[in-house]
Amino acid sequence: MTERHRWTQPPRRHLTAQVDLRTGRPDPHASSGFSAAVLLGGTGAWLLAGLTDDVVERAGTARLDPVVEGFAVAHRTYWLSAGMQVVTWLGSGVVLVPILLVATAFLLATRGAVRAAVEIWAAYLGGVALYTTIKAVIDRPRPPVAELITQAGGAAYPSGHATQAIATWGMLALVLTRTYPPRARAATLVAASLIVLVVGVSRIYLGAHWLTDVLAGYALGGAWIAFLLAIRLAAQRSRPAK
Repeated sequence: MTERHRWTQPPRRHLTAQVDLRTGRPDPHASSGFSAAVLLGGTGAWLLAGLTDDVVERAGTARLDPVVEGFAVAHRTYWLSAGMQVVTWLGSGVVLVPILLVATAFLLATRGAVRAAVEIWAAYLGGVALYTTIKAVIDRPRPPVAELITQAGGAAYPSGHATQAIATWGMLALVLTRTYPPRARAATLVAASLIVLVVGVSRIYLGAHWLTDVLAGYALGGAWIAFLLAIRLAAQRSRPAK
């Protein structure tokens, strides 16, 4: 390689280096991450629109609701019911708000991460605002009260527990593990996904929601955190280097 050619080549380290967000420098991976976040958010919104149409028209996926509900009720056991009544609280604000307060204190005390603290609260509060609005518009009845074995009231669609679970646990996993090694980050995301899945299953099992309520909650909460992530990545990639 000639001397001139060597000087015209971009430094390889600038193409691959991961930069800490606190340095204020643009992340070279922000562009692809932004595209992925937009794609995931759009997919979630598309799924939510499709599920909403099915619920309103009582067609498509909504036809599976009584079948799945009947299966869940028919296979209830004492020990499983007791367990589901406990894990369902992992999608409730009664549990999530204290967890968010602890996470906020940790982020501010150990990292001074004000933006990260704002992100986790935006995920939770935004999710609550969105599902509350949709519930009021759709006003779908819950499954028969005779099948309910937990506390539940108000409209069914979408599931507030499912929305809160994916928005809150998902954002917590993304924010708290931002500086973790890939394996540790992947393990945390898997754990968060399992919590979200169990919360959704518990809502159906306990007779609080239909299948489409839970699926819509997942789609709504997933689209919301993808939207928040896209905002952060857009700001990150446009930030000038210092």
